[in-house]
Amino acid sequence: MRRALFAACVVALFAGAPALDRSEAFIGYSERTPTPARTCLVMKTRVGDVVVQLRDDLSPNTTSYFRAFAKRQGAKCAGCAFHRAENIPPEGAIDIYGGPGPPYALVQGRLGDSARDDLRKESAPLVERGDVCVVGGGPDFFIATTGHHEWGGGHTVFGKVTERDMAIVEEITKLPKLAQVWGETHVTALATKLHFTLEIADADARGSGLTDTGPRASMLRGNG
Repeated sequence: MRRALFAACVVALFAGAPALDRSEAFIGYSERTPTPARTCLVMKTRVGDVVVQLRDDLSPNTTSYFRAFAKRQGAKCAGCAFHRAENIPPEGAIDIYGGPGPPYALVQGRLGDSARDDLRKESAPLVERGDVCVVGGGPDFFIATTGHHEWGGGHTVFGKVTERDMAIVEEITKLPKLAQVWGETHVTALATKLHFTLEIADADARGSGLTDTGPRASMLRGNG
């Protein structure tokens, strides 16, 4: 009788205890999924560093590609350059597509040698200031200097430049530019391409988070 009573008490005691995993039994071992480190893509130019917080939550395949490209080509990054810089359009400016512009409030760059041009479209929310987006399937990308809701969900968003780091992007828009026409769209290209190299850095340590075939396609194309 005493043994049965004791066994019942033991069962009752452990029934109310929290479930344990094997992590409690081994020092240095854990069954818990670690939180992945946040990383950023740093585009280093003579003007300063453009720091892009990579948005794995939105476009994990695209961010993985940019990480791999930076690790493989970043130190030299032959052919990597910003080649277009557009100011924010004056109020009331309307282009032939019915939206604001020109100019088009962005800085456009291109990955260099061996960069892919067939990236699949991923998450494409409305573009906000600081968003970094793929042009078509690459190798071009752009950084928005104001919101572009008029473009709908046309572009994969894979990164974000925080407001603190947008100062370098704004400096790029002040460099000498040349007026050009891409298709039917008037654009402003940099008079001299701005070369960049790439590196991957820990975001926390730095203190920091359209398929191009429609009528607007020529807005983001060019010979770079």
